[in-house]
Amino acid sequence: MKGFLLRFALFLLLLALFGELFFRYAVVASNTAYKVLDPEFRILVDDTSGTRAGTYTLGRLAELRVPWRVNRQGWKSAADYEPRHEGRKPVIALIGDSYIAGFQVEDAQHMTAVMEELLDHRWDVYSFGQGGSCCSQFLQVARYVRARFDPDVYVILCRDSDWGQSITQNARDKNIWQIEWRDSVYAEVPPRFRAAWYRRLPKHSALVRYFSYNVNLDLLGSFRGGWSRPRPLIGRRAKAKPGSAPPVRAAMEHVVGRLRQEIPDRPVVFMYDALRDRVYWGKPPYSAYLLSILKDMAAKYEIPVFDLAPVFVADWNERHEKFSFAIDDHWTEHGHRVVAQGLFDFLISEGIVKDAGAGYEDSH
Repeated sequence: MKGFLLRFALFLLLLALFGELFFRYAVVASNTAYKVLDPEFRILVDDTSGTRAGTYTLGRLAELRVPWRVNRQGWKSAADYEPRHEGRKPVIALIGDSYIAGFQVEDAQHMTAVMEELLDHRWDVYSFGQGGSCCSQFLQVARYVRARFDPDVYVILCRDSDWGQSITQNARDKNIWQIEWRDSVYAEVPPRFRAAWYRRLPKHSALVRYFSYNVNLDLLGSFRGGWSRPRPLIGRRAKAKPGSAPPVRAAMEHVVGRLRQEIPDRPVVFMYDALRDRVYWGKPPYSAYLLSILKDMAAKYEIPVFDLAPVFVADWNERHEKFSFAIDDHWTEHGHRVVAQGLFDFLISEGIVKDAGAGYEDSH
């Protein structure tokens, strides 16, 4: 019996070793960047203390393999970001979640690169995207972006789910900034994130990464990605009193109002994702359900809202090429190009960008 156990243990060890080699070099397990907390603004950025490059893969056979690089400021980008200085090009800042981060496409196909081409390379477009973010986090990222880079235009991507995720009573996510409904107003709640070394240990195993990221088994539990994941309050009642459920409209009021109050001298644009499945099916409505509420709220603060639905519908009717992957809902290269072209046209039509060769007039 003892000999059998030893042989079985040796077999498991060899199997694990084979798996490590196989998923490291053959079917490459996805490997994304570690996260750390910016010490001043307490937002998640990619760790720059170690390796700043890797390979993001999708699918059980790693059908999609995309190299990625993190710049010196801790964002997925081929280029470093510059603070405002004399002679710097005007800058458009894109703020959002994993769609803006765009690990699924190479830097040359990311919407930032496409927009810079459309802008005749007379503007720079900086991407500030982190997976798992929501509107309450975008507000804090906008503060960080203003202080560090002072861009000329702010574009914030959001979707319906981002508003509910922003509210602690719906789902407490300790990795990001959220808002909490207290005494009929919203209060901002900072994250309690800690990049402990032991949380990163599982990511060193290609075998664990493969089953966790490519197969989507929850092998890493609360340590996926080197940081603890949110624990939604699904099936549990919020701590609010009956009849005092946190209103989404008030959440929008808080985020939109603070953005305009704290960034009064720069154009701010909300870009709203569409119901892309309905676009493919040809079954309206194509616009997200909370869009009309946001438009009313943003109009109060003179902030334009760009709905991606008409752009997606027009392109789909012409080309019938999907904007997202069959194995993942994120934008493909085609999706990034369509979004970039649509946003470029919108900024031109709103007079925010006068033309591809003329930057936004600096009010400083």
